[in-house]
Amino acid sequence: MEIVHFAPFGPNRAGIYEAARDMVRADTQRGHFTNFVDVGPVRNDGVQEKAQVGVVDDRGGFALVTMPPHWADTADLLVYHTGVPDGWVVRNEAPIITVIHGRPLAVFRPEQNGAPSRNGYTLLHSLGQWPRLKKAVYFWPEFTPYWRNILPEEKLAPIDFPPIDLKRFTPDGPVHEFSQEHRGRWNALIADAWREDVDIFEIANGAIEAVKRRPGLKIHCYSVETVAEPVGHVAPCWQVLLDALAYWGGCGELNGRQPGLEQVYRAVDFVMSPNRIVTRIIGESLASGVPVLAPRGCKVTPYQADIFDPEEVGVVAAQIIHDLEEDREGVKARCRQTAERLFSLERYGEAIEAVYQEVAG
Repeated sequence: MEIVHFAPFGPNRAGIYEAARDMVRADTQRGHFTNFVDVGPVRNDGVQEKAQVGVVDDRGGFALVTMPPHWADTADLLVYHTGVPDGWVVRNEAPIITVIHGRPLAVFRPEQNGAPSRNGYTLLHSLGQWPRLKKAVYFWPEFTPYWRNILPEEKLAPIDFPPIDLKRFTPDGPVHEFSQEHRGRWNALIADAWREDVDIFEIANGAIEAVKRRPGLKIHCYSVETVAEPVGHVAPCWQVLLDALAYWGGCGELNGRQPGLEQVYRAVDFVMSPNRIVTRIIGESLASGVPVLAPRGCKVTPYQADIFDPEEVGVVAAQIIHDLEEDREGVKARCRQTAERLFSLERYGEAIEAVYQEVAG
């Protein structure tokens, strides 16, 4: 089958791209003739960058090359990861699958806060009415009650877990080096992107409690949102919180989005996430053999806490450190086993193949 994926090309910049990349690789591994067309990533200031053709992302033994839009002309199936200009697809009558990468509230909230209705929630509702749109794929079945309120239920196609490239994210490989100033006796990472529905406020407060319980723990924060003036600084309210973390000796590296995150996973003892669902950060961490602390209800980690209770977060973080001290190799092995069982490209490929066959034959 000839498949074209449309998504913003953004290595190390956006989870939507990283997920789309893994989906392209899974399709390719199953023998499909699969191509990727860049639609141009949207920056934080709302400006959409120009789409690129012929650029290469060669990581983890798989090279993805962006192709021109006319490659869609002969495709058997089109996969939308975001909005696509109509002019790119009007010469083809191939069926369309859209992939919903966001959580329902994260899709809803920007429009509520003033973003154009042609984006996000209202657009998704409109797409659901297109006869040509056959399926809406998403990776969190627990969101079905939300999506069936705006999309025809017969078009919903939940898949249990997102695909993670287990050849790229592994326990073995190059390791990030923290500076002496930022390196702790134990090291934890907070790296989920900040969204309209979830940011790191609660988990950061929990991290402070963890540092109090286990002196010598350093918290490294990546994907930190900065403000324009002064350039590269966080908003004053965030600085107050980071200062509180520093007061207890727990402030490690602070970075925005960075390349080579797989090396950072290998450098830390555990990851702290504010998300209950399996985000890229959670899946990639487990694939790298790194235990994850997540909110109650997360299906893939035993280390769960009420993240609205910072003291409970601190207790669970201390438990992870205790378990690592008792049996580090066992903890790491169980994390990797979870990833291999749930996130492999082969497992995902089988699930999405059933959708492809129903839609395109």
